[in-house]
Amino acid sequence: MALAAPLVGYAVAAALPGFAGFVVGSPSMDPAIESGSLVYVEETGDYERGDVVTFRRGDRTVTHRIVGETPEGYVAAGDANDAPDDWRVAE
Repeated sequence: MALAAPLVGYAVAAALPGFAGFVVGSPSMDPAIESGSLVYVEETGDYERGDVVTFRRGDRTVTHRIVGETPEGYVAAGDANDAPDDWRVAE
């Protein structure tokens, strides 16, 4: 039962409008979110420094924390990374 609960939650979240579920594939967000964790996301349009966001970068899905903002978009970084991402995330 304990093994099935995350899968059921993943399926339910994926079926709800505006929600999506993803598996974290790297340790970039350790210790807050461990590699292999399921994350559920909802698009809100209301983002600020400190929020954890999930976004597309090419063919990859990335979950990182907003650490700043520029005219080009949000600056994001993994909690375990030494430096912020080179790219900017559009709202």
